[in-house]
Amino acid sequence: MIKSPRTGSHRRAGSSLVSGNLARDGSVLTTVLILLSFLFPAIAQAQTSGLAMSCSVTGPDSVFFDKQEFNRYLPGEFTIHVLVVNTGTETIDSLVVFPRSNERFTIKSHATALLAVHFAPGDSADTTFTLIVNPRAVSGIDTITVSASGLEGARTACILPIWVEKEYKPVNSLLCPSTGDISIQYIDTLASYDPSPIPIPLTIINSGDAPSKETLILFASVDGVTLADNQSGVVNFGALEPGARRDTVFYIEAVDRDDFATVTLLFVVQGKGGLGDKIVQDTCSFNVDIPPIREVFFELECDSDPEIQFIDGAYEPNPFEWNVTVRNTGDSRAKNVRASIALPDPFYLAPGYDAEIEIGDMDAHSQTAVMWRVYARNVSEKYDGEICVRVLDAFNRIAQCCDSVSLPAVREPELSASCLVVPDTIRVDTESGQYLPAEFLVDVSLRNTGSDPADSVYAEILIADPDIKFVAPTTTRILVSEELSPAAVENLEWRIAPLPVKQPRDLEVRIRVSCKNYPTVTTLCSVHIEASRSPVLTCEALTNPEDTLHYAIATLEYDELTFTATVRNEGSIAAQNVEATILLPPNISLPPQESAVRLRSFALQQDSTWTVSWTLLPEKKREGTLDSIRVEFRSGQNGTICGDWIFIVGIPPVTVFTIPSYFVERYGREFTAPILIDEAQHKDINELELYVTYDEKLLEFLAWEREETLLENDWNISASGGAGRISFRAINSAEPLAGSGELIRMRFRVRFGLGDDILNWALSPLDFDSLSSQVNRGTVLARYYNGQAIVSGDCLYPLEAGDGYILGNSPNPFNPVTTITVRVPEDCEAVVSIHDMLGREVTRLHEGFLSRGEHRMRFNAHALPSGSYLAILRTGSVLRTQHRLLLLR
Repeated sequence: MIKSPRTGSHRRAGSSLVSGNLARDGSVLTTVLILLSFLFPAIAQAQTSGLAMSCSVTGPDSVFFDKQEFNRYLPGEFTIHVLVVNTGTETIDSLVVFPRSNERFTIKSHATALLAVHFAPGDSADTTFTLIVNPRAVSGIDTITVSASGLEGARTACILPIWVEKEYKPVNSLLCPSTGDISIQYIDTLASYDPSPIPIPLTIINSGDAPSKETLILFASVDGVTLADNQSGVVNFGALEPGARRDTVFYIEAVDRDDFATVTLLFVVQGKGGLGDKIVQDTCSFNVDIPPIREVFFELECDSDPEIQFIDGAYEPNPFEWNVTVRNTGDSRAKNVRASIALPDPFYLAPGYDAEIEIGDMDAHSQTAVMWRVYARNVSEKYDGEICVRVLDAFNRIAQCCDSVSLPAVREPELSASCLVVPDTIRVDTESGQYLPAEFLVDVSLRNTGSDPADSVYAEILIADPDIKFVAPTTTRILVSEELSPAAVENLEWRIAPLPVKQPRDLEVRIRVSCKNYPTVTTLCSVHIEASRSPVLTCEALTNPEDTLHYAIATLEYDELTFTATVRNEGSIAAQNVEATILLPPNISLPPQESAVRLRSFALQQDSTWTVSWTLLPEKKREGTLDSIRVEFRSGQNGTICGDWIFIVGIPPVTVFTIPSYFVERYGREFTAPILIDEAQHKDINELELYVTYDEKLLEFLAWEREETLLENDWNISASGGAGRISFRAINSAEPLAGSGELIRMRFRVRFGLGDDILNWALSPLDFDSLSSQVNRGTVLARYYNGQAIVSGDCLYPLEAGDGYILGNSPNPFNPVTTITVRVPEDCEAVVSIHDMLGREVTRLHEGFLSRGEHRMRFNAHALPSGSYLAILRTGSVLRTQHRLLLLR
């Protein structure tokens, strides 16, 4: 096409000699392209003034490699536009334009374009070429040169510089083990190569700059090895990123062979990547030495025909020995060799001999002998056959030998048997539930209808039922005759008692008759047994309380726990001698007076119930437990078990404080009143705060005393007192309180007893303020037992031991019984009580009238621990006297 001269630029929109995109990529690269455009201008002029042309070429200024898919250039192909102008004064004939050869680009469209046959001065012509980008290893600038030529020497050329990014592609390397790293041996005792399978460690490394797609390891099959089970010859790793490394293990098996061989193992790694996703691969190989296998070969020698004869009614020899020689003629050790004998029907092994004999391991070129002792059975016709022995090892390598054996026929007896059961039906008495009759007879008749005597004839009764009992004889096998002559008849019987059965049944009785010289014969008879009548016990149980047993802080005891169970007879007759046995967990017991077994004195009729109950004593524990209490009811062979669950709460730590009540003093005198504490061990008591009130009109508080008390050492104590209320606080953060007895003492002076009160007495309470007192800031519960002090004027002193009031005991010390002697000077209402050293009353020996004189009272301390106790005698509200007792176990 010929065009007139144009004005303005001939470049297409979006194209320039220096790409805007490239300029944005870097100022240095942009500068280079600009300089190139000046050094190699895209518009060239012809040298001859008459024949002159100029040309220009436009296209993309940069080509990038796709770093998402890593398999193409962007763009991968592009179009350049060429414009030629006749700048001379003469017409140019046959104007041809063509891009020059360039290894960086491939021309996709026509390689040459004829633009004009006659190209007049001032005319312009243009055309386009499509080019494909070829890969390059290093990013850089490529130049596309376009030539235009006509006849008579008209020539010009123009260039287009394009920056082309390098090709990004994977570089896969495959690393194999070195030759000699893998050693293969043949193990005789395993009859296989070791290792088996053979692990081949392989490593793939992508050292390229693009991912390796669809990466595979391929195993090149080779004689001498095979793929292991579940091992594929192609292992797919998917995409392998640049710099990635994958370690894997490939498993193969060595093929059994008879000679030594070196096998070359070849592995190939393949992946795709780079321009057009080309195949990228690498190989590695190494040699593996495979030794030959060693074989086991068995040879057996059987030569044991015993030449059996029938002499004097018996076979000779019988038993006989069957000997076999076993040889391992191979070059491998045989493992777990066994020899087994196969006997035909007329023969059987002697007792103590097994059909299979364990030989064990056999070395190469070794031999051993095995022997069986064999019995022959009587046969009515001559037998000719073979006895075979087979040898095999742990890997089922087998050899066998057989030898002939002949057994002559024998003359023999012929036995027959019959049986009869009398009666044929056993019924149940509806009243007692017993069988009527209680026993039945099995009559057996034996006959020898043969030609020879039957030797050692035995009869055996077979009843495959556990619900019978043999009465007479008690054995199931009886010797009938040492020799039962031909035509002889023998009779015998068994007397049998049936046991109760739940369902009616026909009881099958089988009689088996055997002798030494004739096969065993059997006969069959039966008896019908009705279903027994028996009680059927069911029960249900419950605890009271139903779910949870609580601990009462007020009494320091658990609430009462009772267990009640009811049994019902749902059977067909009454249950006799019913008994109930309670089954307790380890932490629950019965009181001493309670029995674990309860008996019912009369029968439990049908659809009747019986209820029993127990009072139980739970063990005191810190932690709560969920316990099961059960009861078993039984009536003869019939029984049932039921139970119930109860949660027994744990006991919180509780400590007890006591002020005794045995203080008697007169005006002006001082006395000490201890605060007593029970055992403090394991309660972690580190802080005490106690408040005590008293009658300030009667007593004056003087001081706290800690000498020889539990708080004597290591306790920080702050205390005060007065105006009828005293306070006390003790802290020890290092070690908790331990022990029992005197915690601390309070010292008082008596104020009462002067003036008008000289002939009077008064009672001052010594009370804890339980609302204000606390242990460990309230985390340990406490119980408080108050005391009292009796005060008087001088004229009434002493109050505790009036004339004639005497307490004593003998023996003292005692274990565990002593006699308390009480003497009163006059008839009176009196109380004699025993107290522990915390002031708590342990027992009251007497309360009521005592006549004047001496009285003896028995004190049994079997339930009390060793220690000191006080016997106290009171008349009315007056403490008359007290006496210390010592219990030593």
